[in-house]
Amino acid sequence: MPINSRPLKKDDPVVDLRTGLITEIWLRDLTAERESATLAAKVIAVASKTAQAASIGATTFDVQSLAAGVYRFTYYAAITRAATTSSSLEITISFTELGLTKSKTFAAITGNTTTTWQDGQATIHIADDTPVSWSTTYASVGATTMQYAIYVQLERVSA
Repeated sequence: MPINSRPLKKDDPVVDLRTGLITEIWLRDLTAERESATLAAKVIAVASKTAQAASIGATTFDVQSLAAGVYRFTYYAAITRAATTSSSLEITISFTELGLTKSKTFAAITGNTTTTWQDGQATIHIADDTPVSWSTTYASVGATTMQYAIYVQLERVSA
């Protein structure tokens, strides 16, 4: 639909009756609604670790409390030093929903080169004020051990 781009007064109607085009005031309102919806996901917590050469045990996101709702867990992991022979890295997220402990382990990263990386995400629903944690499972074979970096994030998507 074409948009009327001429300056209008605040009391102008939604549609300019002369041109049949939507008014600028209405356009601003629609744009604000779209931007508000786009920003609905709110980053709750982030964590990053570099130069890791071992598994990382269950690490709870550092937040005071989480309201029940839908959240998105996102990660990016990269091999920063290849092992002499082979390596593997798995990322796991754990949470509680309706009194049940749940977890998801993402596919292992096994490309033993410094160009190997992986990202992933999971949408979860958590109970009121229950922790969300993440961990890694590490394996490395050879005299030179694999090192990696990991970046994780938790966003609130909706109630």
